[in-house]
Amino acid sequence: MPGGTTENVAARGLACEDMLRNLRERGWASLPLDRVTHAAYMRLVGHGHRFFDQPDEHKRELDITLSEGHRGWVSPDQAGDYDDEGPRRYEAFDIGRNAEPDDKVEHALRGHNQWPAGRDGERLRADAEAMFAYLGELSAGIGDAICADLGVDAASMRRLRTEPVSQLRLIRYFEVADAPIEYRDRAAMGAHTDYEFFTILFQDAPGTQVLDDDGTWIDVPHEGVVTVLVGDMLSVFSGGRYQSVLHRAGSTVKAGRMSIPFFAGADYSALVTNAVESDGESICFGTHLLTQLRRDFPYLREADDDFVIDLTSGARTSEFESRAWSRAIGRTRAAAPRAALAPHLVE
Repeated sequence: MPGGTTENVAARGLACEDMLRNLRERGWASLPLDRVTHAAYMRLVGHGHRFFDQPDEHKRELDITLSEGHRGWVSPDQAGDYDDEGPRRYEAFDIGRNAEPDDKVEHALRGHNQWPAGRDGERLRADAEAMFAYLGELSAGIGDAICADLGVDAASMRRLRTEPVSQLRLIRYFEVADAPIEYRDRAAMGAHTDYEFFTILFQDAPGTQVLDDDGTWIDVPHEGVVTVLVGDMLSVFSGGRYQSVLHRAGSTVKAGRMSIPFFAGADYSALVTNAVESDGESICFGTHLLTQLRRDFPYLREADDDFVIDLTSGARTSEFESRAWSRAIGRTRAAAPRAALAPHLVE
């Protein structure tokens, strides 16, 4: 089990104040890792390498396209639609909350995790389930701290997260042989906001970049820390006091890099509203999440005859991403070319 504090995030003094200020002002913040939790992450990195090193025909036995509730191996051909992304340069292994008999809501993302066979699979499962539980507790503590900062009761967020659709993801990057020269400066993972309340991200090497206040892409720290990224649901919940942040994996990501995000979601049927004031937008988390996942996963689009994606330029961008691009363009004014920041917004 990872170590460190979980329940008492709100009581960590200046570190918590710094985190909240950075989340409000920049959309991301770093949290220091204790040695035990760092070691637990590195065990997952090792498990990930052993799994991804297998031949594709073995990994396809756990293919996410064959799964119950969207979990398992994500092959490189499950590529989303991002204007700034080059050829797919990563594969992933997705882990979710296991369905329980007394769950209140049946939905498309409810199911059970898939695991590799053998001792390696048993060890991956044990460490991944322990990390998933730990990060669930940590995310609850971060949520409590955010509620205190907003001046609202912590129960207002916790009651939206009784059966949260959260996800732990192992991602490994690789080189693309003979990539066309026009793709060499493209992002390894296209710019996007995350769809949940927030993300807790571990990286074993640099690569994740956020769009900073001056409209430039900056690398977030990775040594000895996890990065917390504000997501779409927190933007709604806070009435815009916290804004979901655009981020990407940059073009210089090295082969073999592993990143492990935990997406702290809400209940599938949760109606997320402005908790600070009685006005503003409201959004059903499950509807938003599934819509965005269909953009990201061709197999989900193909499975829904009623879902139609507009493939014209810019139509794939969510309203939260459009707002983030617009804020960056507004901040930079003439300091950066519009096309360099948001090529899909150029008319």
